[in-house]
Amino acid sequence: MTEINELAAENYDQFPNTSQPDCFVPLQDGTVCLYNQATADILFDQISSYGPRGYSDMLCALTLMILTFYFVTSSDSGSFVVDILPSNGHPDPPVFQRVFWSFTEGATAIALLYSGNNAKDPDAALKALQAASIITGLPYTFVMFWCSQSLVILCQEENGGLDPDRKAFSTFIFNAKNIVLHLKNTAVPGLTMGRAVVHVGKWPFSGLGPGVTFGLWTGAFSLLYYMAIIVTICTAALYQWALIGCMFYIGFGTFVGLLRNHMRVKHFIEHGDIATDLLCGIFAPMFTLSQIEAQFTVPIENKKKNDDLEVKEGNENI
Repeated sequence: MTEINELAAENYDQFPNTSQPDCFVPLQDGTVCLYNQATADILFDQISSYGPRGYSDMLCALTLMILTFYFVTSSDSGSFVVDILPSNGHPDPPVFQRVFWSFTEGATAIALLYSGNNAKDPDAALKALQAASIITGLPYTFVMFWCSQSLVILCQEENGGLDPDRKAFSTFIFNAKNIVLHLKNTAVPGLTMGRAVVHVGKWPFSGLGPGVTFGLWTGAFSLLYYMAIIVTICTAALYQWALIGCMFYIGFGTFVGLLRNHMRVKHFIEHGDIATDLLCGIFAPMFTLSQIEAQFTVPIENKKKNDDLEVKEGNENI
């Protein structure tokens, strides 16, 4: 009986307080706490079920060491990848630069964790770190979309599906020389959009004449654009207004993308597709409108037909 009591004292929690209710039954140290399910403590609760307190404490310490090595190696791998990017893809970038990025990432994580130090919620610091990583990584998601699309286009050019010298817009979309057009299209984008509708034709109300068509579409596009701004400002009073403002803006950007697509068709521009047009219209509307406006002065010319005519005339001369 003495040996049984000693074993019980080793494996069971001891509660010196004798005022426990009659229905209270002490549990073994290794029993997993069900209230910690789906939280950060579940790992250590699970480890504690593998043996008595001394053994489970050793496993917890070993687990902490393994987690530390895991995060350190993950940070080192991330720093190596970041180091390759500014080194123009060099497979063996400078070590000092790699150390610099490691310290930069660590300092950023420490700052974000410390920012929630005085919060009431103990998980506020970790939530701030997670939110910051998602917010900073979201723009690169769209960059990856464009990189994937560029890879597809490159493969099509390599196998002959697309002509590498195919016709493009007269100006690049991000053109610093058109800074005046960028500012104008940021303030009054409806004017350029109305002119584009008249230029490309085949839009509703085009049969009413250029002046009426320009006035109707300029008013409609301007209303959509300014409503997006006004409703977004109302977000300061009620957050839900942001959803309606986003709806107005996406509609405006979609129209800008459709106009870019129709300009490509009108001028026989083979660079780009409808997906690219919509992305440009939504994420860079003022630059897209400046590119469209610069295209107004370019004569409409079908390069492919002209090339076919030159080949035909050359064969006849032969």
